[in-house]
Amino acid sequence: SSDLTFVLLLLAIYVFACMGVELITKDVFLREHKDTMWIVEYHFGSLSRTLLTLLQFVCADSVAGIYMPLVIHKPILILYFLLIMMFVSVALMNLVTAVLVEGAMDQGSKDRELEKHDLKETVMKAIPKLMSVFEAHDTDNSGTLTKEEVRQVPVSEVPPELLKHSIGSMEELFEMLDVSGDGTISQLEFAEGLLNLFLMDVPIETMQTLKLLRLTEQRLMKMDQKLSAMATEMQRPSINQAVPARRPSKDKS
Repeated sequence: SSDLTFVLLLLAIYVFACMGVELITKDVFLREHKDTMWIVEYHFGSLSRTLLTLLQFVCADSVAGIYMPLVIHKPILILYFLLIMMFVSVALMNLVTAVLVEGAMDQGSKDRELEKHDLKETVMKAIPKLMSVFEAHDTDNSGTLTKEEVRQVPVSEVPPELLKHSIGSMEELFEMLDVSGDGTISQLEFAEGLLNLFLMDVPIETMQTLKLLRLTEQRLMKMDQKLSAMATEMQRPSINQAVPARRPSKDKS
């Protein structure tokens, strides 16, 4: 992209230099007038001189003394110099800046990807220690940890390289890992939850909010089921309405 921008800049300068030769260098009035003859001869005497002069416009290097006398004696040239300043000095230089910024952003993205890759390798090395922590506190050998068992796990036993997030207590960690909301976490939930927690670029507050939304959805579903059951129960006819009462029969004498 930077090479293409540089080529476009040179091409634009060359095109405007050719226009300058036709509009200024070959203009008899400007070449013979005492106020502009030295400008035409020195700055626009040939194509190469015109190219060097337009490079001053790219850098905005003291160009007022060049175009002002020419515009005063030939006002139509204001359009030519305005096009140069707007297209070459502003547009193409902004394009160069955009390319440089894009390159910096790409480099920053690559650095973040490399940092994430290094963190992933660090976390993968910490998996055996996580498994040992789980097995050490699974006192009943049920393959799951309850909230009481997790509360007894010191935060210091979690690998320090994983503690990049601010975790106040193991109960808080349990609430984030218990996705199903059944009050227990399996060994797989424990390991995958910690890995996802420290590998994902998501704040803890966002994860807690998502968990609350899932729990709210589950409760709403249970309430909907109960309401449906109640509505079905209310629509059933009562026994007295379903079975009409029998009238006593009269004995025939």
